Amino acid sequence: MSNLNELQEVELDLLKIYVEFCQKHDLRYFLCGGSLIGAIRHKGFIPWDDDIDVAMPRPDFDKFCELAKEEFKGDFFFQSFKTDKAYPYCFCKLRNSKTTFIEKLYQHLKMNHGVYIDIFPIDGISKKNKTNRKKLFWKVFFMGFLFYLVWPSLNFRKPRLKWFIIDILIDILVAPFLLFRINNWAIKIYEKKMKKISYNEATYVGLIQCGNYLSNQIYPSYLFEEEIDCQFEDLIVKIPKEYDEILTMTYGDYMTPPPPNKQVGHHYNSGYDMHVSYVDYNKNKKARTRKKEPVHS
Repeated sequence: MSNLNELQEVELDLLKIYVEFCQKHDLRYFLCGGSLIGAIRHKGFIPWDDDIDVAMPRPDFDKFCELAKEEFKGDFFFQSFKTDKAYPYCFCKLRNSKTTFIEKLYQHLKMNHGVYIDIFPIDGISKKNKTNRKKLFWKVFFMGFLFYLVWPSLNFRKPRLKWFIIDILIDILVAPFLLFRINNWAIKIYEKKMKKISYNEATYVGLIQCGNYLSNQIYPSYLFEEEIDCQFEDLIVKIPKEYDEILTMTYGDYMTPPPPNKQVGHHYNSGYDMHVSYVDYNKNKKARTRKKEPVHS
């Protein structure tokens, strides 16, 4: 009997489809973030985790994006800022359109809200053999600032009662950005900047769109040169051979679970249903009776 909750079951099915696609087209990928920790520490999901993260070297990521937008045409939707105009990020997602998982941050956006897995590019950060991590930090910080210029589309939503005045002021501030769709410009500029240093020529690479660790997600490129097989639930997936060094650089003691009060999912939602499409779900908002809280096992 499976110990996974319904959300994790759907995400695992998406991961299987993604892995099969990568194998078919000879594309390199790795589990990353909490999913990589889960694979090492739990041989699958961290029990309270509510998403799956994978990463691809930029050349493979770009090839994946070109192939995926042509191949995923049915219930499984490849989402990027090129395939879904309201989608606000430079990384992409693979979604199951027959399901619903509406994150609170995105609830006002008219985009695909099916259950998803995140797919991040690994980009070249520096060509120098020796580098000053502080300088790299400020480079990444600047890229992060540019990245968050896409957030006007996220901020402009129905004001929260508790933060009503602040939300109204934020909405007034970002309205001009929405009018001129500066978020789309920022995405294109950001992507161009991130491709400036070739992944294959880089001595340091970054996974800076995954999480909030900034310089802790800048790594020597050799750490991603080799991959090995690893168990993730009932699936064999690829992880970096040097996973221990990668995870230690990012998280420190990743083998020790957090205290019980922090063992919660981090994608807060305003509605979910594993058996109803997000389209139908939104049509029947008044009839919804499910809890508006993170999904946990």
